[in-house]
Amino acid sequence: MSDRDLEKRYFKNHYPAYDETKHLLDQHEKLDGEIVSSIHSFIKTQTSKLVNGVTSNDYCIKDFSVYTGESGIALYLSMLSNSQGMTDDSHKKIIRRFLQSSLNHCHQKKISFLCGDSGCLALSTVLLMNSDPELSKQSLFQLLSLSDLLSNDNIPDELLYGKAGYLFALLFVYQSYKHLIPLQLIQKVVNHLFEDGIANIASTHVLCLSYTWHNKHYVGAAHGYIGILYILLQVKLLLPSCISSEQLKTIALCLDQLLELRFTSGNICSSIGNTTDKLVHWCHGAPGAVHLYALAYKIYNDNKYLSAAHRFAEVIWSRGLLCKGYGLCHGVAGNGYAFLCMFQLTNDSSYLWKAVKFAEWCLDYGVHGCRTPDHPFSLFEGLAGTLYFLLDVLTPYQAKFPAFQLLSYK
Repeated sequence: MSDRDLEKRYFKNHYPAYDETKHLLDQHEKLDGEIVSSIHSFIKTQTSKLVNGVTSNDYCIKDFSVYTGESGIALYLSMLSNSQGMTDDSHKKIIRRFLQSSLNHCHQKKISFLCGDSGCLALSTVLLMNSDPELSKQSLFQLLSLSDLLSNDNIPDELLYGKAGYLFALLFVYQSYKHLIPLQLIQKVVNHLFEDGIANIASTHVLCLSYTWHNKHYVGAAHGYIGILYILLQVKLLLPSCISSEQLKTIALCLDQLLELRFTSGNICSSIGNTTDKLVHWCHGAPGAVHLYALAYKIYNDNKYLSAAHRFAEVIWSRGLLCKGYGLCHGVAGNGYAFLCMFQLTNDSSYLWKAVKFAEWCLDYGVHGCRTPDHPFSLFEGLAGTLYFLLDVLTPYQAKFPAFQLLSYK
């Protein structure tokens, strides 16, 4: 791909470097400065547009997933309702409506959090616990029953559609209500992921684990190694006993081997053997890798992982203002989370500055000539995800990439 073709994928970043004389946080560790009022105003007006759009136009009537459907919008509205000074009881009614609608379309056939049944089931278990405990209980039962699909050879291992996505759903509930999720079930999913990764290895494979989706060894967060290893490392933080010392060593070896797949630019390939350095999205490339190696540094305390995270972040600053738009999966908001990640990990204010600049870009929603997403209000492609990022920028130490990150990197 020529430099000219590559540049069609992103806008040139003209933002200045961080001025160390600027104070970005107030005494309560919340974002400070003129942009705060702009973010609040944007969230208020655009949330109204979002709610009106999804409630009056039968939006997402055929899609109930967290990724592009009503469950994802419910997750955003829940985040908004829990944000200090932004509580709106009317949102709680909409959240319940969306979740109920999603539950009615669960078929117990799709296992993952983002694009499967376990997303709406996990959300309903947690978000309806107080308002509708019976429905919450039913949702939990169905969520746990999905474990019957783990032995299905047609279920992939990746995050978006597979077993890593189911593991995230279990951890999502466990984080709020530890007594509801059997530890042996989490251990069972972990073991499945390692067993699959080892069983699929061919003599010519370049990594110590082998995962495929549609016959490709994807690397990125959505379909590949980055997403799978990231969820496994979060298990290590939340439930240390569920990852053995040997499994932890295997993850470290795989992390080291993945670093050998980097391009000279510092970006990482979308799949093993792909030599085209073009994708800088959360789903493929450096933005997802930042999260993985930041967490790896926290767990292994190895400076090579910190150095890798810094280098990946440089790629995003250079090439992360994407022509694809403002969303989480393959847009500016998702890329902005990489800087929030690095700020939490390093306490380096220059990273918060970069996150704020990406937020500033998102405030000009729709004026850059980006393509309109297929699901314009959704969490991972559309407006809801951008609003989620803007909310998180306001309290950067508490920020967590939705449906992906469970713990702060502090």
